Amino acid sequence: MLINTLVRTAVLLMAAGVLAVAQTPGRREISAVYPHLAMFNAGNECGTGAVVPWADRLWVLTYAPHQPHGSDDKLYEIDAALNQVVRPESVGGTPANRMIHRESGQLFIGPYAIDRAGAVRQLFEDANAAQRRKAAPDISGPLLPGYHGKGLYSGQGRLVYSNNGEYGGEAMPPDAPSGCLAEWDGHS
Repeated sequence: MLINTLVRTAVLLMAAGVLAVAQTPGRREISAVYPHLAMFNAGNECGTGAVVPWADRLWVLTYAPHQPHGSDDKLYEIDAALNQVVRPESVGGTPANRMIHRESGQLFIGPYAIDRAGAVRQLFEDANAAQRRKAAPDISGPLLPGYHGKGLYSGQGRLVYSNNGEYGGEAMPPDAPSGCLAEWDGHS
């Protein structure tokens, strides 16, 4: 009986502690998890597309699948004190590339350019066609093949590109033959 009473009391005290934590305004840290940094969208999937330290901030981009013309996904700026700012320039969409362009002192992340001072500039309204070009600005030639690009790498005189979908943008079942791994040497 005494043990049951003690257990019930302990459970009630723990529940009260959890409720007190849940009702505390501001930032919390629970086992190295920071709930106030959670990111959401209205779609069926919200992915973290890119995370890049730049301009004394951490820049995070969420993305939605199959939304090349924009969505309610956001560009987030997180400072050293873990303050999170949803950037007003956010246009959302699927693009989630990231590249620090040291020559110009800019971070290119999704459809945005961020300078060394942290000023954000939206690059274009419709990110789909221009996105693949922006990640490789010095390349001329045909557009990269496919749809739903997933990776772009350059080195050793080659550009390597991958995607997981077909060109037309139709939803594909997971076992349908589609996708691409392409290599380009600047000529063919």
